[in-house]
Amino acid sequence: MFSIVGSVLSLILINCIFIDKNSVLNLKLANISVYKFLNKKWYVDQLVNELIVLKIITFGYNFTFQLIDKGFIEKLGPTGVVSFIFRVSGNFISVNTGFIYNSLFVIIFFTFCYWLFFVAFF
Repeated sequence: MFSIVGSVLSLILINCIFIDKNSVLNLKLANISVYKFLNKKWYVDQLVNELIVLKIITFGYNFTFQLIDKGFIEKLGPTGVVSFIFRVSGNFISVNTGFIYNSLFVIIFFTFCYWLFFVAFF
């Protein structure tokens, strides 16, 4: 940002305003203390890293990694499918009484569901 402003300002001073180039060079050499001050490192990169970049990185870690990757994707992915199957199988175990007609009903019901989904639609 500062280099762009400095470049534009130098173009304006030297080319647009009719000033002798030697007087501009003499002006720079006369104010050597300003030149020494501007030549030092300003640590702007460290301020930008600590104030802006670090907050963006922590937001990216907390939101995208913790919430989306470990939240939604795991619940919709393999971990969620396995936990859903365990819950559903636990419900089927509680319904099973051990009698043959209950097992026959479950077999016929799921055969019908399989036929309805795969054969009727495709």
